[in-house]
Amino acid sequence: MRDILSQYIIHGNLITDRNPLFNKDVFLEWYENIIKWSHFKRKDKKKHVYSNIRELEKKLAIKLAPKLVPQASIILKSLQLKYAPFFRPDIIEQKKAFKETHEKVLEILNKGLSNQLIDRFNRIDGIKDIWGKDEYLAEKRLLFYKHPLFHNKSVYKQLKEISQNASNNPEIQKNFLEYIRMLFSVSTEHVDWAKQEEARKPLNEKEFMDIVWKAVVSRRMYRRTIGSLEKERVKIKKDILKDDKAFPVPKWWEDLISDV
Repeated sequence: MRDILSQYIIHGNLITDRNPLFNKDVFLEWYENIIKWSHFKRKDKKKHVYSNIRELEKKLAIKLAPKLVPQASIILKSLQLKYAPFFRPDIIEQKKAFKETHEKVLEILNKGLSNQLIDRFNRIDGIKDIWGKDEYLAEKRLLFYKHPLFHNKSVYKQLKEISQNASNNPEIQKNFLEYIRMLFSVSTEHVDWAKQEEARKPLNEKEFMDIVWKAVVSRRMYRRTIGSLEKERVKIKKDILKDDKAFPVPKWWEDLISDV
């Protein structure tokens, strides 16, 4: 019965439907149970019955993870809020049998979410949608915490290809502008949705910042749009990066702020 159900979940439509039966709530309830019992491997007289079950549960979790990528945002948010304390160093020792599986599940979900974030830079209001202190926490962790599954050469290459269309596509420019606004905001003041010291790390990724900033200044903007951004740009150059050459601006930008 277990094998039949497992195959149906993996290959059937319990996960892939628009309103899947195996949704994030069902997954999290199941996941919590296998975490809870992950260390339980009592032997019987003939064979390691529970040990075999624990191994099957771990394999099933890893098989399920790719199927759950469409729900990655809300699942990762829930795991981040609910289960992060569960995997503190002082607790993980008793659950260390599940630690490797947990890390693989997180990697699969975060990789899928990273691909979704790349696509957001191409979508209308794709980045604007993630504003808000209590929303899209998993996306923010990828974007502003220099997460290796987003901040890497492969992703930068894809973002560069998108950014090169910013001069001809105001929606793409707007997405990069919204991102830099969020990054500047968390880097210069306290916000509830990210840690300042973490958000300053992407600022020091020159390759990444060059991609983002070139898209931001690729099209002329209104003075009202760049007003607060200019103040943060100057502050970051002087106080954080200590680099006068960072975030260069075109002549139209200088003309707009010439009387400031």
